[in-house]
Amino acid sequence: MKLVVMNCKNCNAPLHLVDGKLVCEYCDSVTEIQKDSSDVAFERVANAEEYIRRSLDQKKENLQKHYQELEAQKLEKEANEEKLKKARRLRSMLKTFVWLILIFVFVAAIVAGMIFLVKKADDKKREEEAARHEEMLRNKPESYRLTKTELLSDGYFEKEAEKMALEYLKDDHKGSVYETTDDGINIWSMEQEPELVEKYLITTEHGNGLYFFYKLVLETDDGLTKEGYDCVVISDIYLDKDGKITTDGEYRIHREASGSFDYCFALDFDLDSMRYDIVEKKKANEDRLYFVYDL
Repeated sequence: MKLVVMNCKNCNAPLHLVDGKLVCEYCDSVTEIQKDSSDVAFERVANAEEYIRRSLDQKKENLQKHYQELEAQKLEKEANEEKLKKARRLRSMLKTFVWLILIFVFVAAIVAGMIFLVKKADDKKREEEAARHEEMLRNKPESYRLTKTELLSDGYFEKEAEKMALEYLKDDHKGSVYETTDDGINIWSMEQEPELVEKYLITTEHGNGLYFFYKLVLETDDGLTKEGYDCVVISDIYLDKDGKITTDGEYRIHREASGSFDYCFALDFDLDSMRYDIVEKKKANEDRLYFVYDL
């Protein structure tokens, strides 16, 4: 920087430096100081500390802005990733829901189809049974007593009738019987195969029936047993026009209340008492309404 001694241009008096300007103390004229490159360099050196501080502050501010931008970008990225995860979860849930609906519709269609087929088969079976029953009724004599000889001549029918009676009996007693006692509750169930003990052919002027007497054993888990008896009747047995024994297919459990019949167990605990009420009374009928044959 050049040092130049300057006087006022107006009055030639010395100039003084005031706030970076030359001021005349006599005429108060002001002269601007012209700076060259060396002046700027001098000011930079003279104000190096301030310059460095400002530069550092600026860099710090720039770094803070940079880190703030990076943090904002990170938060935005995390927010976008969270939104993407939620969207994926929602899409997965929707996909699963759609599959569940499709599976449900498919299963429902299968079940509906099976129900329809079963119902159709049942309807067809009922129609066939109704037609067969109607045909039987057309061929059935108005009054006909079947004899023991005629029945025993058809061994196949007797075996099939016995099989049907057994299945009907087991179906009727397939449930458990709950008995309340002082010690708690006993649960009785039929675990053993029913035993056929007696069978009879009983005829009237209007129909013939096979009576099967079975012995049943009910048991509990504690090993308790209870023996009882039941009777299955296959009614409306007759000789068809082809000479074969047949029936209209009506089976029922005989329920004549004897002194030892228990409605809870649906059993008669005295075989003699049950036989008397179902068979012996018919044998002793004076009007000969019943013919009873031991088989």
